[in-house]
This record gives sequence, C-alpha cells and structure tokens, in this order.
Amino acid sequence: MRYTKAYYYEKANKADKVLAWMIKKKRQKATIPFIRATKDSEMLTGKAKEQCFLEYYKKIYTTMAPTTESIKEFLNNIKIPKITKVQAEYLNKAIEPEEIKEAIKQMPNNKTAGPDGFPVEFYKTFLVSLNPLLARVYNSFLKQQTLPQSFYEANIMLCPKSGKNTEICSGYRPISLINTDAKIFTKILATRLMKIIPDIIDSDQTGFIPKRLGIDNIRKIIDIISHIKSTNDPAAIISLDAEKAFDLVEVKYLREVMKAMGIEGQFLQWIEVIYKSPRARLIMAGQTTEEFPLTRGTRQGCPLSPLLFNIALEPLAIAIRAQHQIAGIKIQGKEFKLALYADDMLLSLRELPSSIPKLLDIIQQFGKISGYRINIDKSQMMLFNDEKLTVQEKLIATPFKIQNEHIKYLGINIPKKWRELYKLNFLPLLEEIKAREEEWYKLRV
Repeated sequence: MRYTKAYYYEKANKADKVLAWMIKKKRQKATIPFIRATKDSEMLTGKAKEQCFLEYYKKIYTTMAPTTESIKEFLNNIKIPKITKVQAEYLNKAIEPEEIKEAIKQMPNNKTAGPDGFPVEFYKTFLVSLNPLLARVYNSFLKQQTLPQSFYEANIMLCPKSGKNTEICSGYRPISLINTDAKIFTKILATRLMKIIPDIIDSDQTGFIPKRLGIDNIRKIIDIISHIKSTNDPAAIISLDAEKAFDLVEVKYLREVMKAMGIEGQFLQWIEVIYKSPRARLIMAGQTTEEFPLTRGTRQGCPLSPLLFNIALEPLAIAIRAQHQIAGIKIQGKEFKLALYADDMLLSLRELPSSIPKLLDIIQQFGKISGYRINIDKSQMMLFNDEKLTVQEKLIATPFKIQNEHIKYLGINIPKKWRELYKLNFLPLLEEIKAREEEWYKLRV
C-alpha cells in the first residue's frame, strides 16, 4: 500500500501513462453507452442518444403555466402559517460582507465547478479581495431586476440512480453544476431562510431543517405501527413515490406560496430574479449539448433548492392534515397522518375506503397548480387488519402496490413484525462489513 501511494504521488500529476489511465477510467464511468426512449424501444447512440435526453429534459423543465387564480383558490382554502415582522426584516436586509465570508468558508472543497470553471477554492484564496466586490454586485441585483447571464447558466450532470433502470432517461438524476459566484449568493439566502423555516414548516417535515432528523420519522412510524397492531381497526402505512419532485415545481406557484407565508419584499424579489430565466446544457460524453430554458423546477445542486421545495410541498401537507375525510392514526388524543423527509412522504391512515380516495383527490388538485405528481405503480402500502374490509372496500382502498412483509423508507426496511427489523436491516449491513473486511485482509499491509 505504501508503494502504491508513492507510485501515484510520483506519476499521477505527470503527463504519463498513469494519468492517461486515470482519465480514461473516469470517462468510462461517466459515459452512457446507449439509451432507450421507452423500456422496450430500440437502443439509441451518438446524436440520437443526445437528442433523446434533450427532449426528455426539455419536457420535464417546461411549465404547465398554472393560473394565478387557481393557485390562490387552493391556498385560500387552507390555513398557511406566516413569518413575523422581525423575521421578514431579517430576510430583507442588505447582504453584508460577513455573510459572504461565512458562506464561502462553509462551502466544501473539491467540488466540480460550473460552466465558468472557477471552483470554490478560487474564492477562498482571494476572499479578502473579492468580498467587498461581491457584496456590491449582490446588492445591485434588485436595481437591475436581473442577474449576470452567467448566474442563469448551469451544466447538468446525469448521475445513475441506485437500483433504477439506466437504459431509460428516468434512470438518471440531474445534478446542476452552477457557477460558484451564483452558489455563494443562493447560499447566503438559504442560510437566512434556514433560521426562520422551522416556524413555517410543520414538525412532520424533517428534511433539511435545523434540529430535525430523518430518524425521527422512523421512530414515529415504528411507534404508530405498534399502536395499530394493538387495535383491531383496518389501517395502512403508505409510502408515496413522488415523480421528479424537485424538477416539477412551478415557479409561479412557489412565488404565491411564499407570499402567503409572508415572505415578500426584497427577499422574494431575489428569488424571482434567480428564477427569471435559468437555462442549462446537458453534459454528454465530456461535451455539452445545446442550451435549453428551465421554466420550472428547483435546481438540484443549488443550496436554496431543498428549502424552497419544502415550502412548495407544505400546502399539500397542510391540506391533508386539515381534511377530516382523511383519517389518521389517533394515539392519546393526537392524530398522526404524515411523516416527511423532503419529497419522501409516509402516511398512516385508517378508515381506508374513504381516506384513500380523498387523499388521491387532494394530490390531484394540488398537482394541477404545483406540478407535483406521484407514481401510483411505484408507491407502496402495508395493510393491517384488512381482513375486516369487504372485497369492494379493499378494491377502493388499495390503489398502491401492497407489501405484505415490509416497506422501505429513507433506506430503512420497516417490517410488520418487529422480530424482522434486525434481520432486514442489520444482517445485510453486517454481511457487507464482513465482505469488505475480507477484501482488506487480502491486502498484505
């Protein structure tokens, strides 16, 4: 191992065979050899493959253009929490050099740069010189009502999804490589939003919110299942699969939700300017495709993206919690319906023949204004005491794929029977650790 390290140290930074081999391996890993337009269609390569991806993402990022009236109609029928006047003043204050300094310091090194090629290390090295310049530039955006054109640019890198079919376009996750100066700006806004978001997003949502953890949802659902098993009432745990959740958020809808939450003034104008005219290119085989506009979606890779998505999804969660025809699990007088981690939604419901149709109806209404939609075929449910349902009731109550033994949520297999919890989660982990140890023992160090 010491010899290997020394060899790489000597050779890897020189124009030698070792560097050529490393670059070749990296390119092979990032290469998509072919793609299919549909699961059973012919294989496409070269320009046809590139065009297939372009058409797919152009369609995803094209707005459905919901009307302001339809958005307001939905939002007016639910009770949306608002930020305080003090919080609004904090969001709307001018950007200060100290905020820029902290944002740059917090950004991790060794990340792929955006289209302009400047990595975060450049900004860290020349922080003292760049800080006052960036402060003036960022605060001038509102006067100009636009951003520099480079702020709207992004290169989209396609990363294969674990366990998904990589022969079709949906088997890849689009990660936006944004210019670092744009990321610093959105990082500052995200840091401000992070401080007030716990007051406007219910505790059911644990994704990307300070002092909230995904493990809280796991613990909650385990307790709920334990309670369900102590009763004789039919109930279900449902895991909804959201389709391209971050990519389908309608910008007009997001703006109206932020207004309803009291996020207005300069901060909202910054958000509007950011999403005024973003555009992107796909990275294919080391080259970039033609540019195309992004008229909807929050860009994965932008520091603001997960927080804006939480804000966009909260009205759906509010509508589900407030709807009496959707019955949750009651424990000691409190009703539990939802557990969320960003777009990963888990529901615990009873009175299934009436709750499930109403749930789907609300999701459909919400989707028309927000862009949100679910994959019915990929969503899962685990039934309890379902033998008490008639054949007709069960038909109405089970539009999702039924899992008889366990469902997977946030990477954890949640079983019906608690004795399976160790077997389904810890044993595979121990096997993986053992396999890695065996590989290490083969190394003579």
